[in-house]
Amino acid sequence: MTKRMAIPAILCLAAASCGGNSDGGNAAASKSFDYGPSQATEAPEGAADAVSSAITFKSDVSSDTAVSAQSALFSAAETALGAAPIAGAAMPPQLSPLVRSARSRALATAAGSSTLPSDCYTATTSSVTFSGCKFTDASDGTTASVTLDGSVSTSSDTVTWSYTMTMEFSDASNSIAATYKDSGNFTVTATTAKAHDEADVTVKLTASGKTSTFGMAQAADLDVTYGADCSSTITGGSFEVKRVWTQKPSDVSADLFKDKAVKINWTGCGSATVQLSVS
Repeated sequence: MTKRMAIPAILCLAAASCGGNSDGGNAAASKSFDYGPSQATEAPEGAADAVSSAITFKSDVSSDTAVSAQSALFSAAETALGAAPIAGAAMPPQLSPLVRSARSRALATAAGSSTLPSDCYTATTSSVTFSGCKFTDASDGTTASVTLDGSVSTSSDTVTWSYTMTMEFSDASNSIAATYKDSGNFTVTATTAKAHDEADVTVKLTASGKTSTFGMAQAADLDVTYGADCSSTITGGSFEVKRVWTQKPSDVSADLFKDKAVKINWTGCGSATVQLSVS
């Protein structure tokens, strides 16, 4: 059985894998924010990097480029919103790097570079479907265990993903138990790039004998045009990212966990405006 995907045709494995979580929706995707006035800003590099990854995917449709496009979109949203204030809440090491590490290791299976047991996933020329794939890592005094379910599928111009990871991390004094869900799609044509991503995470953290729980939802919508004659890639369109806390730690100031959103509109190659949420 091959572990790589060379993708000739569009495939959505299930309704949930075409954007949106199947358990009732993403709180960030469904929330509407009010925005403040537009302010001129430099064109954000993160969004351009995501589009560049999608362009590479279009010219070289493979599992490697599909994973890169999805990861770049997630990173662009996180850059626009800023890192979640886990460290400021006196928690163990920030959750975001842990999620990135687990996601990269899990999705690497689609790129043929993982050693997951062959009986926990099915690979075709256009998809990889995971079912109870589990791996563990131990380094620098930290133990991590991740179980993956879901799918990644691709076509000549679209990558679609929908997966759930249950994660456990621990070291000498801290432990984290988390569930992370991510679903969305990224389509690129000769001149346009459109993407939607929804991520949900619920976490239980124990540090120095104290336990805290929280939940967070994040959503991103990218709809832009691009051109080869633009040095910063994107020539027009918009990028909106939103973060909503579905459960806030009871022992931490609520001011650290405010819902927020950012909307970027390109006014031309290399120029854009930004609006920050006010409610």
